[in-house]
Amino acid sequence: MSVNGTQEQTMIERDSLSDQQRSSFDAFKAKCAENSLLDKPEELGANDTCDGINDDVVLLRFLRARKYDIEEAHKMFSAVCATRTQDRRHTFYDNLEVQAYDETRKMYPHWAGRLDKLGQPVCYFDIEAVTSKTLAAQKKTSDSLKIPGMDIPMSASIDSLRPYAIFDNAVRFVLPLCSAIPNRPNPETPITKAVYVVEITSISLAQVWSIRSWIKASAGLLANTYPEIVDKILIIGAPSYMPTIWNWVKGWVDPVTASKIQYLKSAEVFSTLTSLIDAVNVPKRYGGELNFECGMLPDLDPVLKEIFGGKEYPPGPLKWINGSAAGEKIAVAVGSVEGKKRDERLATITSNHPPESLHANNAEYGIFGEETKG
Repeated sequence: MSVNGTQEQTMIERDSLSDQQRSSFDAFKAKCAENSLLDKPEELGANDTCDGINDDVVLLRFLRARKYDIEEAHKMFSAVCATRTQDRRHTFYDNLEVQAYDETRKMYPHWAGRLDKLGQPVCYFDIEAVTSKTLAAQKKTSDSLKIPGMDIPMSASIDSLRPYAIFDNAVRFVLPLCSAIPNRPNPETPITKAVYVVEITSISLAQVWSIRSWIKASAGLLANTYPEIVDKILIIGAPSYMPTIWNWVKGWVDPVTASKIQYLKSAEVFSTLTSLIDAVNVPKRYGGELNFECGMLPDLDPVLKEIFGGKEYPPGPLKWINGSAAGEKIAVAVGSVEGKKRDERLATITSNHPPESLHANNAEYGIFGEETKG
C-alpha cells in the first residue's frame, strides 16, 4: 500500500516555521549532531528505524517544550538520551514479556485503534485501573520477570522500566502508523500528538493519596521524556471534590500539559467527543458506535486494518524496521513469550513521496490555523 512518507529521514520545510524558529531548530539540530545525539542508538537493530527516537519530529518536540531555548532543549534531550542508553530501554522494549507489557498497558492511556477527525490517535484510560492493589500486583510480576538476553542495569528496575515501554510504543509505532494513513487531512504533515480521554468517575481522595507516587511519575514521564505528545486531555466524571484533588497534584503536572485539560460534564461528553471524533469511532459507553472498553486491544480503523492486511492488532510491543526497497517499512511484533523472543512481521508499507515534513499549521498552529499553547 502506498502511504504518505516515512519519518526515518524527516525534514522540516523552509516555510514551516518562522525564520527565527527555523534558525533555532537548525542550531539545535547541529548542536545535537555535534554531541552524537542524532547517531543511531547502538542498541537498535541494524534495520530498526529511528522513528520517535531522534528524528526531526522528536527534536522539534523538545525544542518547543523549552520554548525554542537551544541550550535548555539540548540539556533536556541530552539527559533523556543518556538515561535511555544507561537503562538499556531499547533492549528492554525488544524483550519485555508480552503479557507483562499488556498488564502495564492497561494502567496507562492506551490507543483504541481509532483516530480523531484530524487523524490523531485517540487514547482512553479509566483511573479505576490504577489502585494500590494493581500497583502491588504489577510490582509482584516485575519481581519475578526475566528479560531474555538482558541484565537490568543498577540504575533501573523492571518495574520502573515498564511504563517507558508503553510510551515508546506510542511514539515509535502508533504515531508513525497514523502518519502513514492515505487520504488523511494534511497528509504531508506527520502526526505528532494524541487525544486522551480519561474517565475518573470512580476516583476517591483515598485512591489519589494511595497512588500519588504513580501520578507524580506519570506526569514526569510526559513532561520530561515524552514532551509535546498531548493534543488535549478530556476528563470525564470529575467529582465535586476535584478541586481538592487538583490542589494535591497540580505541582507535578507540567503547566503546558495542564493547559490542555478540559473537564466535561455528563451532558457535554457526547457532543464534545463527536465534535472531535466521528461517532463511529466513539465508544458506546459515551454514546458512540464503537464497541471498545478500556483495557481492550486496539480495534483498528478499517483503513489501518487494511494496512495490516486484515489482521487484528496484536498484544505486546511493536516497532518499525526498514525494508529492502527504498521507503519501505515493516511493522514487527517484538517482546518475548514464555522466555522466547518474538519477531513477527505484520505488515509492509511503502512510500513513494518525499520524506515527511512539518508545516506551520502543525508546528505552531492548529490544523485550522488556531494558535496552540504548545
